[in-house]
Amino acid sequence: MTRRRVEAVIGAIEGGHAVTYSSGQSAAMALIHCIKPRRIYLNAGYQGVQFAFKLYTERQNIEDEKVQLLTLEQCKEIYDSEKKELRIDTAQTGACLAIDSTLSSPLGLRPLEHGAHVVMHSSTKYLAGHSDVLGGVLIVHSSLSDMLPCTLLQERTTDGAVMGNFETWLLQRSMRTFSLRVRRQCQTALIIVQWLEKQRAAGYKVMKIHHPSLESHSSYSLAVRYLRLLPATFSFELQSESQAKSFARSLLLCAHATSLGGVETLVDWIYSYNTSISPTLLRVSIGVEEPEDIIQDFEQALKQAE
Repeated sequence: MTRRRVEAVIGAIEGGHAVTYSSGQSAAMALIHCIKPRRIYLNAGYQGVQFAFKLYTERQNIEDEKVQLLTLEQCKEIYDSEKKELRIDTAQTGACLAIDSTLSSPLGLRPLEHGAHVVMHSSTKYLAGHSDVLGGVLIVHSSLSDMLPCTLLQERTTDGAVMGNFETWLLQRSMRTFSLRVRRQCQTALIIVQWLEKQRAAGYKVMKIHHPSLESHSSYSLAVRYLRLLPATFSFELQSESQAKSFARSLLLCAHATSLGGVETLVDWIYSYNTSISPTLLRVSIGVEEPEDIIQDFEQALKQAE
């Protein structure tokens, strides 16, 4: 009963049929195993999901192409080259557009309204929001009928990827404060970004801020067009690796940790475990603390960053 309730709530928020899972990773893999694609077009995304998809394609001996998101004309060229007629209707082309919308949350973007067929969330993050739940969810567009959700439910039971009863109850608890939490986090993030931008403009250790509220961001125009709420997770770069490392370790109020989406502000120096990321970059997940307190903590950590 609790599981059905939380799936009904999340489905209503996203505008589709929701199916919960034991983790975001299991949700992503459930979709891939259910639709059994012949070809996967993966544009960036969470590293764990990328690895899982790569492993799947190797075992299934199918193509795995990492490409940029294609325009309609580029899609037409692909289908023409394979002597297939291009139609927008998914049922006719066989294509499925799945979006990992964890970082934007349903308050920031509802992908089903913009042509996506399936939305995935790591409910560990913003949906649960208290760093005490491991879970994932798929939301299927109603245009795909009840067939896909029913299949996902059946396979979830068989695969054993069901979210635990206690985790399901915690997720239901969290959805009651979802809007309050995320709106506060996003509003505070804008304040912190603006403060960091002032430090950058003054030439004080901050080199670049990556947040779509800034016109310098590569996705600024897309954010203006599609995002109803700008994200509470962003990143910024300092002048050197030593400064970034020192900043993360000098925080007092905020925690130096990897997760995101919780009520506490977390700062992650990703280079410590992923050397493909710039050593000067710090990822920030803003919590629900007072903006002034976060700025005070950032300010003292920045002074110690050498």
